[in-house]
Amino acid sequence: MAKLITIPKGEYLYRQGDPATAMYLVKSGSLVITRFFLHHEVAHRNHIFADDIVGELSLFDGKHRDHNVKATQDTEVIMIEYATLLHSMAQLPPWAEALMKTLISHIRIVAHHLRVRIDQEVHQEQMSSSKKPAPLNDAG
Repeated sequence: MAKLITIPKGEYLYRQGDPATAMYLVKSGSLVITRFFLHHEVAHRNHIFADDIVGELSLFDGKHRDHNVKATQDTEVIMIEYATLLHSMAQLPPWAEALMKTLISHIRIVAHHLRVRIDQEVHQEQMSSSKKPAPLNDAG
């Protein structure tokens, strides 16, 4: 079943670790993908706009959400429950589901490598900013 949902600016559509039960089609507004790393929320460069879909990968592998999705402005999405999608997919030939699972597996691997790289860059930035000398004051 499909359902229209409004997400106010600054609110989360879902959070890292949440169980995945649906995917979402953005009707209006925008979202950003973030992750928590070293107790800080890090914005990835992924932005989601009208006519984009988010939350689709977990349909096939059943994994919990590995990221947050947050509204950067008031946003409307259509929630499509996985049960509805699975019912529709049952009409496809068996090879179609196998193909989709394979593609999703490849996407997950690439996404993991990108996350590791981004996390390393963020960690390096945090380390270098914490080693900067304190600013001099004018009284000296």
